[in-house]
Amino acid sequence: MSSERLLPWFVRAATAGYGLTVGIALAPELVLRVSAHEVPGAIQAAGISPSTPMLQLVAAIALTIAGALAGNIAARKLCGTDTLVRAPSSEAAQTGVPVPHTAWAATCYCIALSSAAITLMHFGTLRHVILHGIVAAAMVPLRTLQPRFSRADVVLIPVLFSTYFALLDIGFGKTPAATFLRGAILVFALRLLAGWLATNRRPALAFVAAPLAFLFQMQWISAKAAGALALLWIVGTALLLTFLLREGSRERTVRRFATYVAFPIALAAYPLVLLGISSMPAIDFFEDGHDLMPASEMARGELPYRDVVPVHGLLSDGVLDLVAMKSGAASIGTLLKVRRVEASLNMIAIYAVAVAATGTAEGGLLAVLVGVMLWPSATLMVRVIPALAALALVVSAVRMRSRRKLLAAGAVIAIAALFSLEFAVYSAIVAIVAAMRWGGQRSRALLALFVGVIAVALPLLVVFAVIGFAGDFVTVSLALIGGGGVHVRTLLAVPDCFRSLSALVLNFAQPECFAFVMWVVALIAGAAMLAPSPLRARRRDAVWYVAMWVVVAAISYAERQHFYFAFALAPFLIGALFLM
Repeated sequence: MSSERLLPWFVRAATAGYGLTVGIALAPELVLRVSAHEVPGAIQAAGISPSTPMLQLVAAIALTIAGALAGNIAARKLCGTDTLVRAPSSEAAQTGVPVPHTAWAATCYCIALSSAAITLMHFGTLRHVILHGIVAAAMVPLRTLQPRFSRADVVLIPVLFSTYFALLDIGFGKTPAATFLRGAILVFALRLLAGWLATNRRPALAFVAAPLAFLFQMQWISAKAAGALALLWIVGTALLLTFLLREGSRERTVRRFATYVAFPIALAAYPLVLLGISSMPAIDFFEDGHDLMPASEMARGELPYRDVVPVHGLLSDGVLDLVAMKSGAASIGTLLKVRRVEASLNMIAIYAVAVAATGTAEGGLLAVLVGVMLWPSATLMVRVIPALAALALVVSAVRMRSRRKLLAAGAVIAIAALFSLEFAVYSAIVAIVAAMRWGGQRSRALLALFVGVIAVALPLLVVFAVIGFAGDFVTVSLALIGGGGVHVRTLLAVPDCFRSLSALVLNFAQPECFAFVMWVVALIAGAAMLAPSPLRARRRDAVWYVAMWVVVAAISYAERQHFYFAFALAPFLIGALFLM
């Protein structure tokens, strides 16, 4: 059944559900006081009439039925034959994007009414539920607008988050539910205004600079000032770009600005908004000792690998902290704050992998937000950044058939080894497989990858030799790789959530369980997609190289029960969805 046939039913169902939500929100107002003629009982002792529960039930049922009947009227307005008319297909061919369907109003109507229950669950009141109804009712007269929603509207997710934080900061809303609802209404109204004023194909591009409002919200200025500046930035940049984009020639420039500037900066700032750039971090003497101890020893003049061993990598376990110490970071707290800012750059690396896999900035933006939501612990880490950057280059090289990017990937893999040997190995395996599947130009692809590694590794070894630890670097690094078995703690066991179907259903929402499920999907789907052409890659295989990294990175789980493969799960998930 087509969406046009289903849409009226959705409108009626959403309106009926909204009636039930109103009935539930209205229940506290329907409490009857006990009368003198009531038979004594438990509820009567509380001063409430025993007729109250029945009245509340009848009201909920009656309002649900009334909502369904009202939904008929709304469906005729929103889903009538005069409304659901598509523009000619020739127009779609000329613009290159789907022509807007006026069913957007019916869809927004359903979303506004259906989400009222969520607002009520999160400490909303009858007033907030009614506000949902007002927004839905506004869709009827606005249904003739053409806001031209597209994939570019993914940018509204971080814009909504920033608006929500800003309204919280200025105190516009006493509860999170009320504040979030007001923020959503503000962003939606601004988006409709942009669609009305804009003449370009994708009005949502007017919002690409709006996520940079996160820079005001990293808790480095007062809350009220941050909230006011963020709101001014969001509204101001959206209106400014709306008018600038009236000239179609500027759309490509705006998209490049979003892809390479606005989105990466905003995503790196997002975790600092949540954590606070100046908040005091907690110290883990075991984990942080891997970084701080070599840095402190090198600050006293000791050489790495000869006098003190950076277990993970030279840069991540010592040099970065040493540079911070030499730059004025005089305490552990300050060093950890610097490291937190460095770790936030991992958001850009995850974004880059998803952009490479999907070919769109919106895919990268969505992947980072999904990753923060599903696997927050697999978002901030300094050691994995170069390895993910190398993976992004490999994936992009496959999708664009570019040996230059494969050469760049080899260079980044050499740098990744200075951050983490194991992560560098994972990316190197994926890069070698990609080069081996280059078809008739396999030897050239392997040569490009090898040249990229040597171009960085050789000068580094020369520098290390001048300083005096090149030989120690090579021998200790080989010893660390060969001695990896010392970290193996136990036999590889099936995760507990896979012990039974009921355990899987019960624990599916847990991050670790869902990560295992996605790892299995990556393994099976990746193998199935690569099997028809094991020795020759296709452009659409790009996303499956992300799956390969996920599968290979499970080595860390086999050795130490670490979920490092989760760092690439969100790009794989979004990339697979875009591919399908």
